[in-house]
Amino acid sequence: FTDGRHYKGNFDNGKMVDDNAYFRYPNGDHYEGSFVNDHFSKGKYTIAEDQSYFVGTYDEQGQPKKGEWYSYNGNVIENV
Repeated sequence: FTDGRHYKGNFDNGKMVDDNAYFRYPNGDHYEGSFVNDHFSKGKYTIAEDQSYFVGTYDEQGQPKKGEWYSYNGNVIENV
């Protein structure tokens, strides 16, 4: 993307759709997992600043829906 985002995966009718994709924001945050209709579906989202991460499913806006947040060292911070 011209704004610095990077996506590695398949497209269907111009939308990100893949069972095993990679997405990175310019700030270093990144997501590995499935995409459905241009949004995160099921996978791992890592925050670059502190290396905490969420593993689980995401709603239609790509926000965490059900899963767990972990600290950088793998300790559970919160269940969603």
